[in-house]
Amino acid sequence: MIKNKALPIGTIFIILVIALALVGVGYAFWSETLTISGTVQTGEVDVQFSTYDPVECVDTQAGLCQPEPSEKADAANCTVTQIGSTDPNDNGVSKLVVTATGMYPSWHCKVSFDVTSTGNVPVHVELPKPVGDIPVWVATDLATCYTNNVQLEQTESTGKCTLDIHFTNAQAPEENSIPYTFGWTILAKQWNEEPDVITVTSSMLDFGPTGWGGWSCPADHKYVVGGTTNCALALTSSQWAKPGVGMYPVYPHYTYTAPETGWVVQNGAVGQSCQILVDCSTAP
Repeated sequence: MIKNKALPIGTIFIILVIALALVGVGYAFWSETLTISGTVQTGEVDVQFSTYDPVECVDTQAGLCQPEPSEKADAANCTVTQIGSTDPNDNGVSKLVVTATGMYPSWHCKVSFDVTSTGNVPVHVELPKPVGDIPVWVATDLATCYTNNVQLEQTESTGKCTLDIHFTNAQAPEENSIPYTFGWTILAKQWNEEPDVITVTSSMLDFGPTGWGGWSCPADHKYVVGGTTNCALALTSSQWAKPGVGMYPVYPHYTYTAPETGWVVQNGAVGQSCQILVDCSTAP
């Protein structure tokens, strides 16, 4: 018969201590969970028309377009109707309807407009493109207009574009004709910012032995991003002329008026004549 042998009391005590220690470690394991959340709100592409009063005039033998004679003032008329978008996310005038009635040869209906960006995403605005066929006898000239693909930031405008609708004696429809309709579309598209960099070359500058000279960027390319010279001799110093850099705005040769920017150099020990070349950008 096998007898169970009891463990010594000291051994049992040690086992209990170890067990309690393990339980304590288990309950002392604290934790915290970190989380990541994100919110995305997209920008908005939104443009609208701004218009000017239509102008009516008549060609003269001198080649000018003069106001209509009083006896013809009511013969032909030109009106512009502004229509808003049906999209609740779009603001402002999105369509112009030009109506010319009673037209006769050499009479002009001139309608001017510009395009303004009201969204917070930069856009490029294309020139108006015809929709369908425009009658060959109608000279729909864009007498003056903005540059194709002009870039607009929010609140900026393209500048005036003028649509001139008229026809001549040589090319004209029949009298009392049916209404003719035609039109144009203007595409404004989102565009990632692409700075346009130009190099502006100064006139020939005459430097004294340690003389200073500089050249400015144009207002539409106000960010100076680089510069150099065609000077034959080494310069003492050169620096961007822009807020927060060097001695801006006061230099020994010139005081800049913010936001004017440019490139400034100081000549070496010997006088020379040379030019400054400034790299100017539309964006930093």
